[in-house]
Amino acid sequence: IVGVNGLGTRDINTILNTNLANNGGPTLTHELIAGSAAIDAGDPNFMGPPDTDQRGTGFNRIDNGRIDIGALESEVPQTPPTLSQFFFGRFEHVIDVGQMQATDPDQPDNTLVYSISGNGADDALFSITSTGLLSFNLTPDFETPLDSDGDNVYEVSVQVTDNTSLTDTETQFITINDAVDNVIPGGVIAMLENSTIEFSNANGNAIELDSPSDFTEYTVNLTVPRGILTLASTAGLISSSGNNSNMVQIMGTAPAINAALDGLMYTADAQLGPILLTIDTSTTAFGQFIQDIDQQQIEIVDAFVDSALDYTTFNGMDSFSTTSRRAVFGDDLVEIDPSASYTISGNAFSGDGMGGLYNPNNLQYFGFASYDVDMLRIDPWYVTQFAGSSQARLARQLKTGDTVIYLDDVSGWNNGGPGSTRALAWYGYANSAGEIYDDYTYTRNVIFDKVNGAWDAGQINYANNSITLRTPWAGPNVAANTAFTNNTSAATYNYNVLNKQSVSNVSQQFSETISGFGNKAYEFRYGTAFIQSLMLTNYQNGAVNQINWSNVQIDRTVEEYLAGETVELKAIQDSAATYQWTQTGGPQVQINNDDQSFANFVAPVTPVDIVLDFEVTIQQGAVMTTNTISVTILANTFQSSANTDSALDYTTFNGSETLFTTNRSVVFGDEFVAVDLDDDYVISGSAFSNDPGNSMNQQYFGFASYDADQLLISPWHVTQFAGSSQARLTQALNNGDTVIHLDSVSGWNNGGPGVTRTLAWYGYSNSSNFTYDDYTYTRNVIVDKANGAWDAGQI
Repeated sequence: IVGVNGLGTRDINTILNTNLANNGGPTLTHELIAGSAAIDAGDPNFMGPPDTDQRGTGFNRIDNGRIDIGALESEVPQTPPTLSQFFFGRFEHVIDVGQMQATDPDQPDNTLVYSISGNGADDALFSITSTGLLSFNLTPDFETPLDSDGDNVYEVSVQVTDNTSLTDTETQFITINDAVDNVIPGGVIAMLENSTIEFSNANGNAIELDSPSDFTEYTVNLTVPRGILTLASTAGLISSSGNNSNMVQIMGTAPAINAALDGLMYTADAQLGPILLTIDTSTTAFGQFIQDIDQQQIEIVDAFVDSALDYTTFNGMDSFSTTSRRAVFGDDLVEIDPSASYTISGNAFSGDGMGGLYNPNNLQYFGFASYDVDMLRIDPWYVTQFAGSSQARLARQLKTGDTVIYLDDVSGWNNGGPGSTRALAWYGYANSAGEIYDDYTYTRNVIFDKVNGAWDAGQINYANNSITLRTPWAGPNVAANTAFTNNTSAATYNYNVLNKQSVSNVSQQFSETISGFGNKAYEFRYGTAFIQSLMLTNYQNGAVNQINWSNVQIDRTVEEYLAGETVELKAIQDSAATYQWTQTGGPQVQINNDDQSFANFVAPVTPVDIVLDFEVTIQQGAVMTTNTISVTILANTFQSSANTDSALDYTTFNGSETLFTTNRSVVFGDEFVAVDLDDDYVISGSAFSNDPGNSMNQQYFGFASYDADQLLISPWHVTQFAGSSQARLTQALNNGDTVIHLDSVSGWNNGGPGVTRTLAWYGYSNSSNFTYDDYTYTRNVIVDKANGAWDAGQI
């Protein structure tokens, strides 16, 4: 019997006797056999049947409310689909794995649906389309495997389902093979405008290929948005094009390409700011297209000096003169501590010194530009919020392609005016070191369109706190509750010293202080790590005026020292100049070398903080200049009988200055006390027990240690097994290795408790990227208190 839709069969012998027989009545018939699915399978109420069958009276059609039927539809048992198991081999950097394959004898294969079962060791790392195309969520990296056991063999459980909900599941194995990697210096490289930098192994900043094969041929594209790239050599390459331009392409094996790149020169133009050098390497191997793309950030700046008493130079000169209207930046990016106060100063006069080129109507500006820790300029729209606008949070997730953004509060947000006042900023921006800036302070996540704005005038709906954007959201997807602000343009730079002022034809010093965070001219912009002196000269067009600047410097307003320290006083060095240092304020000290460019004195012992003021007069030919500096000497507060901690605050416990307990417990003070390891400290406290008759309860009092990231320093981070050698690795240690080779293991513990067989390696860096010295402190430790890093007897 053929089943429904021609699918499946049923043996007729399970339904009726296939031999015609005289079962009564005028014709021969087939008898339904016992157990046949046709017996009592009909409902007489569905359609009224005859009273009797063909045999006539005595053979009623209806029996016990049911009737037999002469035809039936029968569903046959379904066969589940069969999914093939694959063992894929793929190169790193390739995100697609391959097409799954399954068959089902009951139905077409195109009715099958594929999914990740969730039972595989590495299922969370994969995605699959309903039609069976399997891919990684993130591009795999051979050098940094993410599979559960770190062996670069990924296990994903794939399930196939047919339209009757029957399934088959198989584990697919994907082995990631090593492929070419671009090697770049990383971080941010700063270089002078109109200068050249060489990328080479000799300089420790090489750009090169790390290839598993010396014979594979690669295509490498090097691009920069501006400037010129020059190869070290083209010998041995299959081809090269674009050398000495901003777009270079080379083809060849890894050794030939690395020879061409070892000494790669980049020549910057005069435009300041960040650029990205992109290296795009590709090849085809075993039918797979392999590509690795990396970008090296370069910051085009003037120079990089510290914040000591160094004079600012201009194109290498200590002074400059100009009759032009232009912006003049100092050569220095001065690193600052935003919690400190700084003085920016310089000497200036107008005219040529002989009565000419002087017009007081030409006005001058003098201040500074701000840069973040990556030496990216902090423009006003990264930090300045529109006056009176609320600091909002996202009310709904914002997805790529959305045209409306919903916030919790848009009161005060600008719904008109210039486009530059309708900038949209969102927070959570991280610098190159991974530091995320606080909400509502500094972000480079900004949509800034000076002409049109991020939204058109009138597109804010204050009733439902929504904004219709000018263009659909380009990404990324932003989670609800993310901080948003209405940012705006403002003054590009901080002109805190001179702001549209006339400078006379008599030389004078101009000086102002910079301190605190904010958007005022004398404050550091949020995110500031470096500042750069800046003059806007001869702003008023018209009559010719020559402005002359010299002795420009940025210094900490007050330098702080401790008693007994030698304090250096520095001035610009000029072999033709004469110097005279004098003290103009505070308790007198002995100035050594008071007629030299560098003088010094020894900080005195003082019971209170004192400020010492000094002045240096510099005679350079007929020109005499005077500069000042103030130094704070901190009070000597250490006394052996002190009962306070090193912050001169009493330690508290849950906010209380005292604690009482009958429990056996560990009680920590509320404070983390920052310490200087070169100083001595006293830890003290008063205690008594209430039951003098009980002398059995013993007490402990001391301190716990934490590193700069406030991570507890456990003993295994610093304590070496007594008598064990300090060793070094003699062979590279790779993922999956079971044996480690050292240059000496004398004295290393080959037995005893597992806690004494801990393995530590050095080179650990804290969150500020400070690397601790070898054999001092590390958190790179394998510690297993019960079993040890190695079993007893395995050395």
